Amino acid sequence: MRLLLALLLLATAPAFACDGGRLFEMMAAQLPAEPTLSVDVADVQSVEGGVWDIYRAAGGAIANLVRTDFGEGGRLETRLVVSSPAAYAVTVTQFIYSAPLHISGSITIREEKDIYVFCDGKVLLPDPAELDPDSAYAAKAFRALATFDAAEIKTQVPALER
Repeated sequence: MRLLLALLLLATAPAFACDGGRLFEMMAAQLPAEPTLSVDVADVQSVEGGVWDIYRAAGGAIANLVRTDFGEGGRLETRLVVSSPAAYAVTVTQFIYSAPLHISGSITIREEKDIYVFCDGKVLLPDPAELDPDSAYAAKAFRALATFDAAEIKTQVPALER
């Protein structure tokens, strides 16, 4: 399934990405095994807590910033992928477990992902002349992006066009 998604993203990326498709390639790529830095989430959403994982590119710039909120029945990952200050994306993935986490044999049985692409500070949407834009989608995109305004991580977030 992931391979199919990666191929689909790569095949359609140049038509949709403001950086020629590099952003979509980054979104499809697996994260490194270990983050450069991890920071506990200050505003926890459950008893299980959460963590910020920062992944820097070879030059030291942040390429990925991931907030993971853990829960008994699943986890939520909100990921900022940065190709450049003008081309970035936020993905929000809900992982649902087959049973509560503390039960032996509990596994992830479903993933639900929303993807928000930003070009020059604007949410990438279809041409309004061809299709009415979904204002609810755009509002959710900016709420997802606001995740990265958290005080404990704000200094780590690269300057993005907004």
